[in-house]
Amino acid sequence: MCKLKITLLIVIFALGTVMAATDTGQSMTSGTSGMTAKTDVLKSANKIMGADVKGSGGEEIGTVKELIVDQGQDNVQYVILSVDDMLHPVPFTAFKCPAGEADTHADANVGTERTHLMLNMTKDQVHSAPSIESIDDTTNLSSPTMKQKIDSFYSKQMKESEGAWNKMKSEVKERMPSSLKGESATQAEGQLKLIKGSDIIGMDVKGLNDEDLAEIKDLVIDTRKGNIAYGLLGYGGVLGVKERQSAVPWSAISIQPDNKVAKLDATTEKLDRAALTEGRISQLNQRQFAQRIHEVFGVEPYWQVYGFEAPSEESGTMQRDTQQRDYQRDIQQDTQKQIERDAEKRMEKGTEGYN
Repeated sequence: MCKLKITLLIVIFALGTVMAATDTGQSMTSGTSGMTAKTDVLKSANKIMGADVKGSGGEEIGTVKELIVDQGQDNVQYVILSVDDMLHPVPFTAFKCPAGEADTHADANVGTERTHLMLNMTKDQVHSAPSIESIDDTTNLSSPTMKQKIDSFYSKQMKESEGAWNKMKSEVKERMPSSLKGESATQAEGQLKLIKGSDIIGMDVKGLNDEDLAEIKDLVIDTRKGNIAYGLLGYGGVLGVKERQSAVPWSAISIQPDNKVAKLDATTEKLDRAALTEGRISQLNQRQFAQRIHEVFGVEPYWQVYGFEAPSEESGTMQRDTQQRDYQRDIQQDTQKQIERDAEKRMEKGTEGYN
């Protein structure tokens, strides 16, 4: 009987060691950077809100009070700029984010670098820009009339941004496989569906069975066009202590503003596989790591969806390999659990024999 117990314990230990080594290998692979993304395009929404805005001559113009998100396009439509107690909605594409200010941490209070934005205008020019009475006035901001007024005022700044964007998009399209060169649909004209970024941050995240899963702690913005790339979710822990943070592709998250909740088809185990070290969003600049996160949630990488980069021929193969690894891991976990259950039953029977 003793030999049987020892043998079973050895088998359990060996399986656990193999699985740990496999998971560690995958984690190390996803944490290292083979090909990295651009290191200065991903920004924390928490850091953008409250950032200083500088003008064409380097003068201080104002501060960012809020980000207004277009739910239909999943991007930041406007930056609410506070200048001398006036609130001005400015198209995100009118701004430039200085290169070399890669965010390292999701917490706006962590780190020494302070994010700032550049606007190619003077303070006097901004004074004559369209304004709103309140940050909460999303209904007025959503109207086609207001959008036309704002876009017209900032047309020069937006054209400069669009020119660089269209050039990059054209170059990306040339590298695409011919089967993927179809034109994407444009947004229909009409009422925008806007929501404050600060109303999204703090939303509870529930699973498909309405179980409590996490909380949205931050939004990760790709500053090239203002697209929301990821939601940073906090989960686990008690009262914030030992809380873990995971990056989830924004396309995998469905927000329900009326209910003030978000939905996500995931489990805690899946969030663990997309966890960030101490919430450091700089890890998302490592392309292999970011690719892995999109595969975990079964969605296409955002940089391909929005045309920032052409899809690689290997992306489909990588996804199939990941699915195969996930399947093998599930089999290993089920096998280990069955062995443990069988071992417990045998040990119980052995104890009964002694009694």
